[in-house]
Amino acid sequence: MMKHNHPHILAAGMLLAIFLTSTYVTCHADSTFAPTWFKEGIYAEYTFENLNIFVVDGSIKAQNAIFRWECTNYNNTTAKLNITLNGTQTERFYGDSSATVTKITPLLLSAQLYVDPASRAVYCVNGTHIGTTHLWLPANPTDGENITIWNMPQDKITQPATIIGHTATPQGPQKSFRVGLLYHDLDTGLMTLTSGITGITDRKEPTVDALEVYTITGNGKFAATNIDLGPSDEPFNWQGVLQLIALPVAAVLILIGVYWRRKRYKRQ
Repeated sequence: MMKHNHPHILAAGMLLAIFLTSTYVTCHADSTFAPTWFKEGIYAEYTFENLNIFVVDGSIKAQNAIFRWECTNYNNTTAKLNITLNGTQTERFYGDSSATVTKITPLLLSAQLYVDPASRAVYCVNGTHIGTTHLWLPANPTDGENITIWNMPQDKITQPATIIGHTATPQGPQKSFRVGLLYHDLDTGLMTLTSGITGITDRKEPTVDALEVYTITGNGKFAATNIDLGPSDEPFNWQGVLQLIALPVAAVLILIGVYWRRKRYKRQ
């Protein structure tokens, strides 16, 4: 009897193991593996028509600003990133007074740091752990899946992902997901839409922190990247299809009408 029951027990155990494994994969978005697209030379740029930057000695207003990150070195575990923010200063504030810039004054802030692409942990060049970047998040989460967006000792924040429609990217509309106020490409996890890239609540985006900037406010546009985001997910254009077939259908209806009119005329 026991020998006959063994295959059923084994099969039940295998099914249970498969179920538990699939459940873990579905419910846990954090990964111990770096994104497959991560390599030396990749970059992403976000443009801001108008930007407010709060720095140590006051604040800066700027126009046509570009925030850029680029991987300059990668050894499969740690990546070196160059971070830049440049544009044109239009106004500076010092305390309660302001000074309007009367000539074109370049804005250029830059920093170098290190990041673990898998955990997204960010380190200064001196090795100090300063936070968790949200320039990319784990890709392809399911709706409602919890994603870790900040992970420091004694301070971890997870929030559920919400699958949304499309956001504009340099490679056309792409399916996206949202975590709090953060919008990311579904297939790669890259940030696609940003309002200041500063961060969430009091947990500042560490790449901004490395620029010695307190906060950045302004609506950013995902402007350029050499990372393949996958095929553009253009919504089906029913209006265009209807316009395309409307003329041939109208012509056929006219011909049918002419045919029946002539046929009726001959009968008379």
